[in-house]
Amino acid sequence: LVFFGLNMMTDVVSPLRQSAFIHDFFLNFSHNYLWAILAGTLMTMMVQSSSATVGITMVLAVSGLIDIKAAMALVLGDNLGTTITAVLASLGSSVNARRTALSHVFFNLIGAGYMLLLIIFFGDQIAGVMARIGGDIARQIANFHTMFNVFNMLVFLPLIPLLEKTTLKLIPTDGDKRKGVTNYLDVSLLEEPTIAIDQIKLELGRMMQNVRSVIDSSMKALDSINRIHIEETFQAEQENDQYQLEITDYIARLSRKELDDETATRLPVLLHLTNDLEKAADFARNIAEL
Repeated sequence: LVFFGLNMMTDVVSPLRQSAFIHDFFLNFSHNYLWAILAGTLMTMMVQSSSATVGITMVLAVSGLIDIKAAMALVLGDNLGTTITAVLASLGSSVNARRTALSHVFFNLIGAGYMLLLIIFFGDQIAGVMARIGGDIARQIANFHTMFNVFNMLVFLPLIPLLEKTTLKLIPTDGDKRKGVTNYLDVSLLEEPTIAIDQIKLELGRMMQNVRSVIDSSMKALDSINRIHIEETFQAEQENDQYQLEITDYIARLSRKELDDETATRLPVLLHLTNDLEKAADFARNIAEL
């Protein structure tokens, strides 16, 4: 259906080559690559799909409204505009989600920046490489899109530590206003039950580590009758109660979604496991109390 739609758009756009206004409008992209990037960015931000806008770029090129270099600049804008999807998804989410969205923006923004310079100074050579790889202009645009993202990934691989430091500095931990002890229970993932269950399992793993610390400190308290170990047990057990409260609430909210049979069957198991872990921590607290 996607390709069928692109063919339909090609048929509709082709007559526009006869329009002097349309021809002059898109001719500006061939002389001003910044405008082309901006147009691609805005277009992708509106439809929130870089695949769709890259397809539209192919249609414009096949119809003769833009040349290959203008198409490459539009593709850079398409990649830059797609970051809005990650940014919107991260709003109101955890601090790590916002950091991930910011790193996505940096990845595409910096990549588009240096690639724009390469197109300005070596555009003919890049176009020549695409032509030698083969295919019509639509295939050349697709190849450029692929090669840009692969090359950008290779450039950023050694820069990951620097990217991490930058995002941590710009979005510090203090900016995360969520209360509670859990890290993985993202409300936005409730619409994706399979992923939400994986997040619950990750959180149960953290709860298990907490139970282990409760039991360890209670055993130390039993051996040494040391007030410090007793207090450690009480504190860790209170944290465990909070784990149970937050995980149970998340499971309850997930259970109200439309679930398949397998997911619906797994939820009670996870709920029982949560309660059993909480009981184990309670027993360890009883030991410390005695």
